[in-house]
Amino acid sequence: MSKRLKNSLLAVFFLLVAPLAAKAQDATSSLSANPAIIDEKVQARSIIEQNVKIKNNSPAKLSIYGTIRDLDKEGAVIAMTDPSQLDRSTSVASWTEFSHGVLELMPGEEKEVALKMSVNPLAKPGKYYAAIDFSSGSNRYEAEANSNQLTMARVLINLDVSEVIIERAEIAEFNPLKSVNIQNNAVLGLKIRNIGNRAINPTGRILLYDRNGNEIDEVSLDKQLGEVASNQIGDYRVNWDSAKRFGKFKAKLELEYGNSDKRDLQDTVYFYILPVWFLGLIFGLILFVAIAPFALLRRISRQAQTVQSTDNPRDHVINLKK
Repeated sequence: MSKRLKNSLLAVFFLLVAPLAAKAQDATSSLSANPAIIDEKVQARSIIEQNVKIKNNSPAKLSIYGTIRDLDKEGAVIAMTDPSQLDRSTSVASWTEFSHGVLELMPGEEKEVALKMSVNPLAKPGKYYAAIDFSSGSNRYEAEANSNQLTMARVLINLDVSEVIIERAEIAEFNPLKSVNIQNNAVLGLKIRNIGNRAINPTGRILLYDRNGNEIDEVSLDKQLGEVASNQIGDYRVNWDSAKRFGKFKAKLELEYGNSDKRDLQDTVYFYILPVWFLGLIFGLILFVAIAPFALLRRISRQAQTVQSTDNPRDHVINLKK
């Protein structure tokens, strides 16, 4: 290639490309944002508040609109969807709040935009990204169209969500299946609700007391209870078949769970063990008490009638006409 041809191509390059580059630079410098990057390590339920300064570096008044978009790890914009359909466990855009109204800036003027990022309680551990583009336009649609070019100021948001282990459970139910048992055993129903985000393996025991408050037995639950997954309910049946007496009993539940931090669960219920013969005896006594007064009154009534008949004067009159 001749030297003359190289000089001609170089001249064409400067004539065509240089003005475009200068125009892009002017457009880029017409707006600036500070800080340009928000980089935070957070956890689920974390709240971050940050003020961003937007400055108009142009000689003209600008109407500024802000638009937030989620980014992938390569920095590419994730396709926009209906905000209600965003995955709130991973979407920084769904966690971020700021005013979406117009921001009027005079030449050289600077204003603050308040950002609030509330990390979702169910946020998954990982790194997530988003960008807020502040661009100018006569309306939001024009401003968003400009944000796809270089006429904007961009704030990048990088959030590193660390894992938070929550071990939390509660007793959903602890009751005897029957309040009155006619056999020498009782079955207790137990439901444990896991409201944390990690599976738990509860262990513990049930202490049995008689009506006088004396401890009479202990039922170990270590082998009867299994793993309860997050947001699930463990349903168990505990059989106590060592009753050697009857009457009113108290069952005291003592549970323990957790790997990093041990926690306790307790509850107390009451029930009766009344054998069939004992119930029959009670029924007989009730029946006797109910019937005996009527029988006694009837007997007294008959005796009174007999005495009255014996004391009648007509039975002692002698007929002298015979």
